[in-house]
Amino acid sequence: MLATVFQGVFDTTYDITFRDRLPTFGTGRDKITKGYIDPLNDRIVIRRGLSADDRALTLLHEVVHDCYPDWSERDVEECARFVYDNLSNSDQGIVQFLATDPQETRSR
Repeated sequence: MLATVFQGVFDTTYDITFRDRLPTFGTGRDKITKGYIDPLNDRIVIRRGLSADDRALTLLHEVVHDCYPDWSERDVEECARFVYDNLSNSDQGIVQFLATDPQETRSR
């Protein structure tokens, strides 16, 4: 599972984009959407302003959805956390790099 998800980050055909505001999914009004897959536009959307760890976890979360589409939201979240926690520091850094908002790296 860990290898499948980690490889899925590299094999995804989705572009990774960032937005300031995201739609709310589900019924939890207090739940902030951190990301989602937009299959019609071939992209994974991640909320701007998240920490590096949260962006990486969100990317993994969405890749888990792609790898295991029948899993519950809870199972997806637990899997994403498990994968992230069990990656080496360098592999965590790779996922963080892939989930970096280009707007944050521009010179100001």
